[in-house]
Amino acid sequence: MLEAAFSTKVLKKLRAEIGGSWRKNPVSKFGSSGIGDIVGCVKGRYVEIELKAPGKYRHPLVGCSDLQLAHGKEVMDNGGVWICEDNLNELLELLSQALHL
Repeated sequence: MLEAAFSTKVLKKLRAEIGGSWRKNPVSKFGSSGIGDIVGCVKGRYVEIELKAPGKYRHPLVGCSDLQLAHGKEVMDNGGVWICEDNLNELLELLSQALHL
């Protein structure tokens, strides 16, 4: 599955099962590098999700650029939730744990 199709599937699940406000972060030359593919807010918590194509890497973090990792650390250092994942079930589990749902 390509990352674009995966992100559409993830957005639908997030909206249906987690709730909150979610949007796909558009990629363009005018955007900031390193920001997650999906940005959301759930019960007042800021969330960014960096998606990787399922099965492309031995671990999703391997596919992250230095900018993505640095941005993810900045989000977490400031109380937000940052997750990099290539498996929908794992993503939902990690997000539920992080948000105490």
